Amino acid sequence: MLLLLGAGCAVATEFPGDDVEVGVRGSSPAGGLSGVVTDPDGSPVAGAWVTTEPGGVEAVTDTAGRYVIARLTPGSYRVVGAATGYAAGWSEVAPVAEGATVALDVRLGAVESAAVGRLTLTVTGPDDAPIEGARVTYDHGGEVSEYTDADGVVVITGVDGQVLIDLVVSDAEAHWTRTLSGLAVPAGGNVDVAVQLAGRAAPDSGYSGGSQCVMCHAEIGEAWGVTAHASSMTAVVGEPAVAFDEALVVDLGGPSATFGWEDGAAVVHLRDIDGAVDTWPVSGFLGGEARGAVPWAERDGLAWPLPLAWVPAESGKEDWAPGGWTVGDAEPWFTAEGRFLYAGTPAADRSAEASCFGCHVTGYTLSVTDGVVGMRAVSRSGSRWDQGVVGCEACHGPGLDHTSGGEAGMIGRVTNPADLDTTEANDVCGQCHGALEGAEGTPFAWSATHEAFRPGMRLGDLVGSAYVDWGNGTAAVPNAMHDELALSGHGTGAWSARCTDCHDPHGAAYPSGLRLPEADNTLCSSCHLGLSFADDAEAMGAHTQHLYLPDTRTESGRCSGCHMPGTATRLAWSETSAAGDLASHRFLTVPPSDSVAAFDAAGVDTLAPGTFPVNGCQECHAWNDHYFRGGFPGPTGDFTTRALHEALATSYVEKYP
Repeated sequence: MLLLLGAGCAVATEFPGDDVEVGVRGSSPAGGLSGVVTDPDGSPVAGAWVTTEPGGVEAVTDTAGRYVIARLTPGSYRVVGAATGYAAGWSEVAPVAEGATVALDVRLGAVESAAVGRLTLTVTGPDDAPIEGARVTYDHGGEVSEYTDADGVVVITGVDGQVLIDLVVSDAEAHWTRTLSGLAVPAGGNVDVAVQLAGRAAPDSGYSGGSQCVMCHAEIGEAWGVTAHASSMTAVVGEPAVAFDEALVVDLGGPSATFGWEDGAAVVHLRDIDGAVDTWPVSGFLGGEARGAVPWAERDGLAWPLPLAWVPAESGKEDWAPGGWTVGDAEPWFTAEGRFLYAGTPAADRSAEASCFGCHVTGYTLSVTDGVVGMRAVSRSGSRWDQGVVGCEACHGPGLDHTSGGEAGMIGRVTNPADLDTTEANDVCGQCHGALEGAEGTPFAWSATHEAFRPGMRLGDLVGSAYVDWGNGTAAVPNAMHDELALSGHGTGAWSARCTDCHDPHGAAYPSGLRLPEADNTLCSSCHLGLSFADDAEAMGAHTQHLYLPDTRTESGRCSGCHMPGTATRLAWSETSAAGDLASHRFLTVPPSDSVAAFDAAGVDTLAPGTFPVNGCQECHAWNDHYFRGGFPGPTGDFTTRALHEALATSYVEKYP
């Protein structure tokens, strides 16, 4: 019998009497390692990194210097320990058998030399050529500046064991600047760092438009043309527009919306429970048929996202998740009883200018008058924005200096996010894929002082965080992937992941711009070498406690199934699985007990989708039950009920005691 029960694998282990949770990541529930990391005198070292060889599975020591690494595939291992101020130490090699936890202690070494630390910095420009006279400024008991030689090299000494916060590198004209944060030079150590300065547009540079970009970058432009960025704003066309021809009626939970045409214009008739009707002419869609759409309409000088959402069918699962029109954000429109909440227009802070357009267009600035957010283009266009798409300049900065030529060096005055440091590069994505609170409460990276975010800036200089989680670390609000990544092991561990490590912003053959298919675990295991199961389905099954069937339509054995449940939504919650349409980027395994706890806290047996944390089991189990025509052997049924999540939790504990 095909067994496809609960989901998840990594857990957190708590030592008895400890208040510190030690993160555990591993490959199989077969065996594990534990031990103590000590300094040269034998005293425990807290916060030391411990890594297995082979495999690269990591853990951090607790306050007593203890670590634990669980779920290792049987084999021979040693561990290496590292901590600031000490030389690395290695344990002996020991076999790890199934069901056994082997003790391996590590003693760190003393730093052999008291020599002064040295930092060698090599600075190049956007064209890879060394920059002479680049200024390197840092705090060393006061602001200190050093300058690069003809080879673009500067040597900074006297930074023994110091963490350099705000080391700023810029060219002589200060056109290009990089900030290196948290750069550490260990005691007695020498560190070599290469810095490539990204191009920067002048502060008053304008936008040239994507048509200028594709004249030289035609291949990239063609690939970008099929991405969701290219259809972030669309006319009333495509599959979502069919509703207007069919005069479709959508139930909004009591009130309703009827699509239609009047005098050649698309309209939506909103009707409340008392029969009152308000007709809105539709100007277009926020989004489109590629990733989903919300119609928007204009009245009294502002625009408004209507309380409707079109959800596309899920690729490969059209018979299970066919998509279509459903209720959207109805909160500004109707009371809880279903009566119109507004007179004339909804509240001004829910306008499209204040809540939507800033992340769907390119080239704008905002203004606030008497609490009402307005929008205007920042260059030639007289409309609200320069481009009604997420265009090249949204990620590369204003391009007019770059495309106009003429002045020497102007060709470099455009930002390549690949030349930015990890934080700055991810901030380029985070300007829209982050839970932000900017000026006047808008969710855009904008302030009255700095105006709109430009690539190369730091989001933290413009906005605060509006991130909200479910209490277990996973996002409860949409568009918080940037926040989750920064909080995850990918953002805080030894490797700082970039969004572009997994996603191709210029377009890809796979949904969400993924560089490999979601069901292809190579996307994860190519970096998590300890989890590189290749085509070994048995090893994958041991890790997940599920059969790994990559060539079938089942969800079994996918890394993302357990580690990236849909904890938030931008359009609608699934009526079948109660999961959201945005995958969590905390990469945590969310056990069913998290969902059960939400039911218990509310004191009810049933909760609506979107009111409790999604766990790593429910979406896969809902789909697999459909795929097996009701013959799926794992727990399934109504995912809005406590009883089903309790059944999932019981199965989960049996698999991962």
